[in-house]
Amino acid sequence: MIFLAIPTRRANRAATESQEGDGEFCTRSRMADLMSAITHATLSTRLRRIRPGDVLGFSSCDATGSLIRACTGGLCGRGLSHVGVVTWWPNRSHYLLAESTTLADTPCVVLRERVSGVQVHWIRSRVLGYAGRVWHYPVARELAPDQVTALRRFTAKHLGVPYDYFGAARARHTPAAWIARRVFGEDLTAEFCSEFVAAAHRAIGLLQTDNASAFSPARLVRTERRAGVLAKGVRIK
Repeated sequence: MIFLAIPTRRANRAATESQEGDGEFCTRSRMADLMSAITHATLSTRLRRIRPGDVLGFSSCDATGSLIRACTGGLCGRGLSHVGVVTWWPNRSHYLLAESTTLADTPCVVLRERVSGVQVHWIRSRVLGYAGRVWHYPVARELAPDQVTALRRFTAKHLGVPYDYFGAARARHTPAAWIARRVFGEDLTAEFCSEFVAAAHRAIGLLQTDNASAFSPARLVRTERRAGVLAKGVRIK
């Protein structure tokens, strides 16, 4: 006697749902791969246009980035919570990003250790590894060779300078912070991100200010856009 296994409706429905689920997973996977390829292609195109002196602006999606934007005048959802400046380095095949941060996951390229403060990183890996949006703000006029050298020397001198938590608090948009900026003035013994970039741009003659400590990320970019130092930003991630 031969018994035939006849699928029930429930079994057929389960098999269909399984196939649909597998198909949906494959579709999502292909879309993720496509978006990743587009991101890499867009970044590669943009990296070819990046030059020393340019500013990269970051806007994280986490609570820390949202708090920084809220306190320093960044617009909700698209304001900047961090900035860095592009610099040249001897014996390096690509430009580097100089920044003051406590949140980088990789060692400083030059110091070869993790730093809480001023450090430099490969631009591609820093952008791709960042959990948020990134904009490229080119300098309006390409730097002269002596400015490129001055920027590199300024960065080298400041590598390892600790992060300025108190200074970051003083850059907030509050009456108390405004008074603190007037009372304490500039102090570069420790530097937060926009303080470092403002001081670097001043050192090469791009920014006129007697207090680099007064700039938040959003305020620095707005100020330099209005002054014609930076061109319009383009989102690269």
